Amino acid sequence: MTPEQMRLIETYEVPELPIPSAEGEDRTLIYGYDVDRRTHHVYLKDGQVHQVIYSPSGPHADKDIFHYAVGEEIDIKTIIPNKRLYPEACDFDYCMALKELGVHMSFTAHGTLPRMDERSPFVGHVFDDGMTPALR
Repeated sequence: MTPEQMRLIETYEVPELPIPSAEGEDRTLIYGYDVDRRTHHVYLKDGQVHQVIYSPSGPHADKDIFHYAVGEEIDIKTIIPNKRLYPEACDFDYCMALKELGVHMSFTAHGTLPRMDERSPFVGHVFDDGMTPALR
């Protein structure tokens, strides 16, 4: 590789891709965690895709959020947590749409998610569950 080619590679910016849209009933689309043990929940609510990242433990567990975005604000490069996804909590069609865009997903073993509340369409918390909008 020449020095010019190396500079081209180092400065090349991957084009921004929009996140896939989702249709149908309100539901969890992606649910997992990152290396800092924060919970990542991507869900469809009222026809819009939402992303919320929150702490699952500590004095303000599940109330203080680290990140919240909706619709086009969601960055496809950060839509998947850097650790694992729970396969039984993820929507197959949405994950397949992400895969078709070249997004890498790492899943934990099936059956490792604590029991889910069958009455709720969401596995994790949604932004309006009393979460503090003070982003960290």
